[in-house]
Amino acid sequence: MSTRDQIAVAQLDGQARYCVNHRLPEAEALASLREITARPDLLAQAAGMMAGAIDPDSPERPGRIAAARLLVLAGADRAALAGWIERGRWNVRRPIGWGTARELGDDLGQVLANLVEGIPESGG
Repeated sequence: MSTRDQIAVAQLDGQARYCVNHRLPEAEALASLREITARPDLLAQAAGMMAGAIDPDSPERPGRIAAARLLVLAGADRAALAGWIERGRWNVRRPIGWGTARELGDDLGQVLANLVEGIPESGG
C-alpha cells in the first residue's frame, strides 16, 4: 500500500467520525468522503478497520459503527469488508510492548451485519 493510500485511509477515518460527531446531513457527509477518494478498496479498508477495532462494550461503539456505515454508503467494496474487520480485530488483539492482548466480545459476522444492515447492495 502506498503512502498516499495510507493517508487517504486515515483521512477517511477522521472525516467519517467528524461527519457523525457533527451530525452532518447524509448527502453532505457522503460527498465529503468521496472528495477524499471514491476508491471502493480504500473505503472498505477504513470502514472495516474502524468497525473491527472497537470494543463492543465501548461507549464509542455506536458512533464508530455509524461512521463506518457512512463509508459503506460512500461505496466501500463489501466483498473486502470482512477481511478488513478481521484485520482491525487482529490489531486490537496483538500485544504491544509489555501489554497483553485483548479479546473482543463480538464475532466477525455481527460486526459485518452492523455495517451493512439495511443498506442496499448498490451502496445507497
